[in-house]
Amino acid sequence: MKPTQKQLLKKVYGVGSLAKSKRPAPVSKSQSAFDDVVLYLKSKAIGYVYEYKFHPDRKWRFDLAIPDYKVAMEYEGIYGGQSRHTTTSGYTADSEKYNQATILGWRVLRYTAKNKNQAIQDILKFI
Repeated sequence: MKPTQKQLLKKVYGVGSLAKSKRPAPVSKSQSAFDDVVLYLKSKAIGYVYEYKFHPDRKWRFDLAIPDYKVAMEYEGIYGGQSRHTTTSGYTADSEKYNQATILGWRVLRYTAKNKNQAIQDILKFI
């Protein structure tokens, strides 16, 4: 049975949830969405980069990347309403970005407000 988010946090940090004092100051909503992931990566001394530019010719960036493993995380920012990610042009642009990332050998994990708590368990499958 896979450990829950709370069990992983308790094992790594000795707490059931993150204390506000342990959180790094977020620069964007996507960064704060991955606070737990960043603390986990830091505890394992695994390098990560916010806003990682992965494409040699385009200005595309991943919200969070683990370059040594070529694993990227994207926070789609969908809270149930209309967003750039749900419009035809926004979804098409995202698809182009993710397809090019895959062609370059990246594995892209995508999250919303409802499934972002699964991120640490997903990362464990790659590292």
